[in-house]
Amino acid sequence: METNEYRFTLFEHVGKIYAENEEGTTIELGTLRQDERGKFGFRLNGDGAKGYGFASVQHALANLVDKLSLAYVQAQFATAPGRRITTAMRRANRMEVRLDSASSR
Repeated sequence: METNEYRFTLFEHVGKIYAENEEGTTIELGTLRQDERGKFGFRLNGDGAKGYGFASVQHALANLVDKLSLAYVQAQFATAPGRRITTAMRRANRMEVRLDSASSR
């Protein structure tokens, strides 16, 4: 049975949020910052989706996943320039994500 599921890995490295698809293409999705209170916040490129006040990078990324749609992620992989991934980026905390056509904000 064919599915519209799309799998990718989400991670943060040096203040940027990246996504890597199953083909190994890595793109930048947005920024992630820590404020003076130690709380994390993110903002997506070209979308305006954002979130603030998270206790950790993992909590911020988990909230971000809830705001992603399949259409947005596929469009980003189709249009955003691919990035060279470094060893440090491969060692970053990673979150496996699965979106399908029912996923939306």
